[in-house]
Amino acid sequence: MKRIFIWMAVVLILVFLFSLIFFREISLLHFIDISFYISGGLLTLSLLTMVIQKGFFDAIFFSFRTVFESSRDRQLKEEKTPLSELISFRYNSCLMVGLFLLLIMLAALFFYYL
Repeated sequence: MKRIFIWMAVVLILVFLFSLIFFREISLLHFIDISFYISGGLLTLSLLTMVIQKGFFDAIFFSFRTVFESSRDRQLKEEKTPLSELISFRYNSCLMVGLFLLLIMLAALFFYYL
């Protein structure tokens, strides 16, 4: 949990830095825009990793490796590791930070339209 709060603080600092770099000011609208993009990227990355680790693309990955392997590799007959075992990225922290940032962005959006 401590790691999530540290990453959350880092991401919020990045949001403010990006606001200063790209817009040369810090405003609520710019905070909402930038945090939407960052939280969307984090959520997309973590959900894609979760789908891959659950084994959804293993059959497709196995088929491509079988079709595109060379004749020398066919003779070796080694075991082919599934894609879900090759990806060892832990998506839990990324998912939680993305969700927290999305909630903060939605709260800021609520205050913006008040």
